Amino acid sequence: MESSEHTDALHKEAGATVNFRITSASPGASQATPTTIPHCLGRFRVLGEIARGGMGVIVRAYDPNLDRELAIKLLSPEIPVDSDANRRLAQEARVVSQLHHPGITPVFEAGNLPDGRAYFAMPFIDGQSLSALLDDRPAVGHELARFLGVFHRVCETVAHVHREGIVHRDLKPANVMVGRFGEVMLMDWGVAAVVGQPDRAGAAPKSGYWVFGTPAYMPPEQAGGKLEKPDPRSDIFGLGAILCEILTGQPPYPGTDVASVTRAAAKGEQRELTRRLRRCGADPALVDLALRCLAPDRAARPSTAQKVAEEVNAFVSRDEPRPAPIPTPPEESHERRDRRFVGLVTAVLALGVCMAVGAFARELRARGTEPPGSPPAHRALTPIDSGTANPAPDPADRN
Repeated sequence: MESSEHTDALHKEAGATVNFRITSASPGASQATPTTIPHCLGRFRVLGEIARGGMGVIVRAYDPNLDRELAIKLLSPEIPVDSDANRRLAQEARVVSQLHHPGITPVFEAGNLPDGRAYFAMPFIDGQSLSALLDDRPAVGHELARFLGVFHRVCETVAHVHREGIVHRDLKPANVMVGRFGEVMLMDWGVAAVVGQPDRAGAAPKSGYWVFGTPAYMPPEQAGGKLEKPDPRSDIFGLGAILCEILTGQPPYPGTDVASVTRAAAKGEQRELTRRLRRCGADPALVDLALRCLAPDRAARPSTAQKVAEEVNAFVSRDEPRPAPIPTPPEESHERRDRRFVGLVTAVLALGVCMAVGAFARELRARGTEPPGSPPAHRALTPIDSGTANPAPDPADRN
């Protein structure tokens, strides 16, 4: 791919996903003016733009065939149709369609628009990104348990993705959607790679190296172009970056200039990052987990996303408040106490009556009389009463 092809796709914001080539003399072209999306995309009617990234645009659209609203991702109009970016968007649809998990939006339809641009349709999620929710906090640390719960579900989703042999390579709060029904979805698979398969767009260029992802959240091996093959441990760094923003309110490498932030990420400069985490006031166990995930050395990071999920779950479970007993209103307490007293008095009276009747019956038997109403004293003996199965006949009866 030619470097001019990525000039329009390159954002000057370190928090945006980028796809560009680093050379000894990188072009400093300014960002092109975004092109307006047409009102109709094939049979879909565009209702509005949801988000715009370095290579793609997500719009809200209406599908007349099924009478429903969808989210459609398509190639940015500024990027040529015959670019690798267009092919990568088609690959993104294929990657997502292979993943079946509650934390991943399914692909409803994929193809090419009449002008040749790749697109794919997915459910429209009514909610906010994790990035927006974190920005709306009145203070860092507010509702920490809630955000740790969201993070735990992201870790579980990433663990599933890794088991399927796919690496996301662009984990950040802006790519996590939290729906109004509590669903947590991992979004934007534009730079994802399949382990063991050649990454065409990531092939070594004639000069320099490719950078995929978001500089503010990149591990050193990804920012420095030293990642020859997709490695799940790069996503472990991304998980640490999300946790870092939850705990400190900032990504690992804050800044506005993409070039300087990318250089800092490539060098693994973490003195300021470590200082922020140590002073954020969070539980030392969470801080330690974030620092281990963000280790510049891949071998020092947790080996799997599942282990990160287990540590977060153990921490959340440990600090979950146990439900306190519901206090009984004073009126109810008095009423219950009165009922217990009446029941106790009734039981005592009943016991007294039984004891009196028993004593009277014993006295009558001692005098040789039966209590009034007693059955006749004479009764026939049964085999059980006599103790024998066949009693011998009385000799007097033979006469």
